[in-house]
Amino acid sequence: GGGGDGGGGGQLKTRAMRELEALQSMPTYGHALVRVRLPGGLVLQAAFHPQEAVGAVLAEVRGCLSPTLQSAQPYLFVTPPRRVLDVSLSLAAAGLVPAATLLLGFDPPVSAGAAGSTPSEVLSARALALLAAPPDAAAAPQPSFPSALNLPSRSAAGGGGALA
Repeated sequence: GGGGDGGGGGQLKTRAMRELEALQSMPTYGHALVRVRLPGGLVLQAAFHPQEAVGAVLAEVRGCLSPTLQSAQPYLFVTPPRRVLDVSLSLAAAGLVPAATLLLGFDPPVSAGAAGSTPSEVLSARALALLAAPPDAAAAPQPSFPSALNLPSRSAAGGGGALA
């Protein structure tokens, strides 16, 4: 039998010791960049702390939706394969760190007409104001977690708005 770890060091390790070593060797991230695809081809992008719940992302997304879509039952999922995200999991536990693109679904499904095809049909007044704001104005305040709107763009191409 031999219960060694195969490392040749001769030191036996408990499961807890192996798990601790694995955690210590994992990269740490200060934020998770999350993009959510909305109806009408819109994408909401925001940064969250990796230990925030998926529910915090859903709450931010819901706050950006028009009143019609807010009253529907939205949920977040990833694909492929299609996997509906548990809102109680942290972003790290859900495998969404360091970055992820999520899709927004509705249960029961919302008709294409109700989901809208223009930003004014999909977004709330608050989100439309952010979309219309100049990039510098949208990125000026540096929010603390969990407030995720007003995320400055990290791309070299510019475009500093939270909605793209």
